[in-house]
Amino acid sequence: MTQYLDNDEDGKVDNPLLIETLIKNHAALFIWKKMSQVNLNAQDLGADESRPEWHTNGHIGQFDAALEEVWHVISHTGYAHAYPSIFGEEAPTQLTEAMDLARGGHFINIPHPYPLQAWYTYDDRTCEYECMTGEYILGPNFNAQYTRK
Repeated sequence: MTQYLDNDEDGKVDNPLLIETLIKNHAALFIWKKMSQVNLNAQDLGADESRPEWHTNGHIGQFDAALEEVWHVISHTGYAHAYPSIFGEEAPTQLTEAMDLARGGHFINIPHPYPLQAWYTYDDRTCEYECMTGEYILGPNFNAQYTRK
């Protein structure tokens, strides 16, 4: 999380409004061992999803999902509230307009199939529109649902 919040590594948060918003919204991440423990209003991370060794072995093997889940905390609890017209997860925002363009249209329900021009085709039926926006902001480096066009 530190590198996301202090990208230039000068020991200071790069965006004071973002950190204020995260604090105000009680941003939290919790790690669980058993799925039955997931009952908090916070971003969750399964203990077996965190793979610290991925960072020291040349990024080989199973991806460290902590990178994704921490980014969800920052984007959902921070950016979406600090800059709602840009990064808000409920349409219309600049982010949702970009996602809708990438998906080939504004779809509340997942289309089957996606339009041919779509280059982002997230299809997890448990993920509603705002959730898809949170996945979209991760970008192609995190999200396998992107295709090259």
